[in-house]
Amino acid sequence: MIQVLRYFIKVLLVFLAVFLTAKLFFLLVNLQEGFADIKQFPTMWWNGLRLDLSLIGYILIIPLLLLLIRFFVKNVKDAIFRYYFAIIFILIAIIVATDPFFYSYWGQKANLSFIQFLGKENAGVASIAIRDFILAFGFLFLLIFCYFKWFSKWLIPPQKKSLLGLIVLLGLSVLMVRGGLGIVPINISSAFYSSNNFHNNTALNTVWNAMATEFERDKHKALVFYDSNDEAEEVLSKLPKSNNGIDHLVAKDSSTNVLLIVLESFSAKVSGLLSGEEFASTPNLDSIMKEGIYFNNAYASSFRSDKGLLALTSGIPSGARQTLTNFPDRLAA
Repeated sequence: MIQVLRYFIKVLLVFLAVFLTAKLFFLLVNLQEGFADIKQFPTMWWNGLRLDLSLIGYILIIPLLLLLIRFFVKNVKDAIFRYYFAIIFILIAIIVATDPFFYSYWGQKANLSFIQFLGKENAGVASIAIRDFILAFGFLFLLIFCYFKWFSKWLIPPQKKSLLGLIVLLGLSVLMVRGGLGIVPINISSAFYSSNNFHNNTALNTVWNAMATEFERDKHKALVFYDSNDEAEEVLSKLPKSNNGIDHLVAKDSSTNVLLIVLESFSAKVSGLLSGEEFASTPNLDSIMKEGIYFNNAYASSFRSDKGLLALTSGIPSGARQTLTNFPDRLAA
């Protein structure tokens, strides 16, 4: 029981140290974003601790299950644990090493969406300063060096094990994953405590956020309305066609200015013209709407700016997972 508990604590401390170091690195890279006093850091770390523990709970579940299997299958080798932790640690190291620069360049925490900026047609990577590349790879090298120098030895499982101890610790890991005994499981907002969003992003566990982002992305898979392209073409062929539909609004020889106003996270309720006088807060916008054409039965095309803007400017409904702005060669065609 003691050896299993000691192993559990070692894994816990190793990854807590990694996440603590990652938060400090995030601060150092983004000092100009609002970090004013080193005394603020303990508060940031404390508010992000639950997400840190939740991620460590995810990491611990598989090793504890393998140790349980060892009671019945004797050929579960230590090499499995070494490979498992090496892969997990390297993935975590890559994410936390790139996160500060992801935030400083794009204003959001790191997630797998950065892959879409790696194509030769996109200048996203080319815009990153050499200094930032050096810092990111330097921090990544430091983490991996520490792992193979010290951490990997501490993560080797004990030979003596207790069935009761493993069951208790497995239950504790599940509790850590969930974030406690509350009705609502832990989520990203549990790390948010400040009116300063930079402090919240520092407290937020980068890897946990990346996982949550990817799981959420899977909920927005491509929508399939028809079983085949032929069926879709048949439906489209019945729609009325017009090659000069825009002329119904603006004549080609007209000197009319077309002004496109794009408001993000804006509610129709605050417009007096749309909601009545109860919430009237936009008299100038209401005046513009009276002079032009507005549509009061429209719905959001997507949940991201790059998709919504493309739909507004081209009239093409957004795809659920990708947007044409990530494929400039196709957009140009």
